[in-house]
Amino acid sequence: MIETQRLRLRRLREDDRETVSRWNADPVFTEHLGGVHSRARSDEVFDRWLRHWQEHGFGVLAVEWSETGELVGRAGPQFHSFWPHDPEVGWGISPAWQGRGLATEAGAAAIAWAFGDLGFDRVASITTEGNTASLRVMAKLGFRLYERVPSGYGELLVHVLDRDRGPSDGIEVGEATARASRPDPQTDRLHSRARCHATGPSVSRSWARPSSAPRPPATHRIDQVPSSAGSSWPGSSCSRSS
Repeated sequence: MIETQRLRLRRLREDDRETVSRWNADPVFTEHLGGVHSRARSDEVFDRWLRHWQEHGFGVLAVEWSETGELVGRAGPQFHSFWPHDPEVGWGISPAWQGRGLATEAGAAAIAWAFGDLGFDRVASITTEGNTASLRVMAKLGFRLYERVPSGYGELLVHVLDRDRGPSDGIEVGEATARASRPDPQTDRLHSRARCHATGPSVSRSWARPSSAPRPPATHRIDQVPSSAGSSWPGSSCSRSS
């Protein structure tokens, strides 16, 4: 589990599937994710997220409002079909919760996890030219435009962030002895303790680096659509959010 000032990021559970399907049926939420999803398509995306965890030891996380435990979005690093070189950090916040800076807060926590426990040196975030909300989040987090990639969904803007820069909100990755709750052994095999120190509220998390999880070769592909910040999670990760 990762905790920020206002949010908890945790492994997805089967009972999250219904909420995710409601988001994916919302034209606002799916504007940059290939459009409204049928229930079957939404379930396919959800299953893909679960498989990514099984295959790589990390992936999309559920984002909860800490005070109530309400599921308000999803965020996390995941390999993108059009950019196999680095994990892509994406996010999607429920339309009812947008405009509060939650995408930036969840994205910063996901980046800290990718650079910390997961041990990546660089992460990407991918979206389309029209997804101005996600482009703003990327800018806040310190991403820079790196490459433009053609796709069947139009041109994708690949942004990258290197470990030595870190998120621009001041989060720095480091070890600590603070306790974090142990994940449910039925749903999460990761168990180490760690903490990210920030100039603002700390981000604590309770996952180990997935040393046994293979990283994909350059030819690895995961079927996704465009847009992160969520790349288009059904295809990548970035939905409209802030």
